[in-house]
Amino acid sequence: MSARLFRILSAALAVVTGLYFIVPTMVVFWISFTAATELTFPIRAYSVRWYERFFDSTQWAQATITSVLVAVVATSLVTVLGSAMAVGLARGRFKGKKLIVLSVLAPVLVPPVVIGLGMYVQALKLQIVGTFSVLVMAHAALCLPYVVLNVVTSLRTTDETTELAARSCGAHPIRAFVSATLPVIVPGLLGGAVLAFAVSWEETVISSFLATSRTQTLPVVILQQTSYDLDPTVAAAASIVTVISFAIAILFAASRNLTGTRLRKKKNELA
Repeated sequence: MSARLFRILSAALAVVTGLYFIVPTMVVFWISFTAATELTFPIRAYSVRWYERFFDSTQWAQATITSVLVAVVATSLVTVLGSAMAVGLARGRFKGKKLIVLSVLAPVLVPPVVIGLGMYVQALKLQIVGTFSVLVMAHAALCLPYVVLNVVTSLRTTDETTELAARSCGAHPIRAFVSATLPVIVPGLLGGAVLAFAVSWEETVISSFLATSRTQTLPVVILQQTSYDLDPTVAAAASIVTVISFAIAILFAASRNLTGTRLRKKKNELA
C-alpha cells in the first residue's frame, strides 16, 4: 500500500467516524425545533416553543443552575489540588509514587457505575446523600485525573533551570515556582480545567446515584425525562448541553494550541 493511498483511507476513516458521532447529535438538535408535541423525524413544522418551555420550567432551570454550580466549584477545587499533586508527581522522588498515580487514574479506569455505587454507599453511611457537597466531591474525584495529567505533561516539558536560578538567588520555593514555572504551565493548567469542567458538566451516572429531587443535575433530569415523558423539551435540553460541550471543546483546543505556541517560542529562544 502506497503512502498516498494510506493517507486517503485514513482520512476517509476519520470522516466516517466523525459522521458516526456527529449525525445523531445533529438529528437531536434538528428535532428540538419541531412544532409537534412529540418527538418526530423528519420535522414538518418548526418552532422554538420547546426552548421557551425549557427556560420557563423551574425544574429545568434548577437543574441547569445545579450543574453549573457543581461544575464550577468542582473544577476550581481540582485545579488547585490537581496542580499541587501534579508538581509532586512530576518532580518528587518517593516510595509509593506508582500507587498514587494509579489511584489518581482510577476514576478513568474504573466503570462509573462501580464508582457511583461505592460513593453512594459511603455517602449513605455519612448521611450526606443528595447534598451539594457530596456532588462536588464526587465530581471533583472524577475530574482530578484530567487536571493532573495536563499539568504533569506541561511540567515535563518545562525547563527547571529558571526556577532553580531564582531559588539560588534567595527566592522562596513557592515564589520561585509562581514567578518562573507557573506562567509557562498556565496553558496546560487551563486545558485541564476546561476538560474537568466538561467532564463534570456531562456527568450522569455518578450523579444519578447521589442526587435527589432538589440536587438533580441537568444530565440526570434529561435521563429521567427520556424514561417517563419523551416530549421535545428533552431534545432542547440535550441540544443546550451539546452546544456548551462543543464550546468547551473549542476552548480546550485553543488552550492546547496556546501551549504548543509557547513551547515553540521557548525552543526558538533557546536556539
